[in-house]
Amino acid sequence: MKNTLYNRAHIFEYLLYGSLAALGYVIFVVIFLLNRRYENSYLLYFGNVAFVTVIGIHAFLQINRPHEGKSAVRMLISSHLAALTGVVLAVGLSLVSMVAVFGDLGSTRAPNELVANTNAWNQISRPSGMLPMILIYATVCNFAVSSFITVLVSYVCKKNQTKDKPAELDENIRMSEPGN
Repeated sequence: MKNTLYNRAHIFEYLLYGSLAALGYVIFVVIFLLNRRYENSYLLYFGNVAFVTVIGIHAFLQINRPHEGKSAVRMLISSHLAALTGVVLAVGLSLVSMVAVFGDLGSTRAPNELVANTNAWNQISRPSGMLPMILIYATVCNFAVSSFITVLVSYVCKKNQTKDKPAELDENIRMSEPGN
């Protein structure tokens, strides 16, 4: 029997929710890049909240599924695959948005032109100086917080927690006979 976590419908679902989460994050990144002020760096955290909200909705929708709803580990795997897809897309879209806003990322500019009202020790002279900050938020923060929300939803919101079925991780599901 084929494992349903790796079929075409689930892969499309991972891409759908991952791209929605990445889009939610990148919208706030673009707003930050267009309005480059040091005081507006909180917008990157709003992007993380938008990302995690979409992944949390995906995890919450797994509860009523026939296979995923019976196993918390299957819910975890499914939501983590959607989060991983979203992280990859968020990194790619963040890079594209930086190039679209700044053009050449290696060109030297006036420090106050890139991020206005920043401290003297925090000034950058190239647009590529903002890239590590945006990519750390896109990878570490998004995946860590969405993993936490996924675990929380999978174990707290599951209806029947006393009968948790084990998850099959292989491509093919092997049925075991009673007594083996």
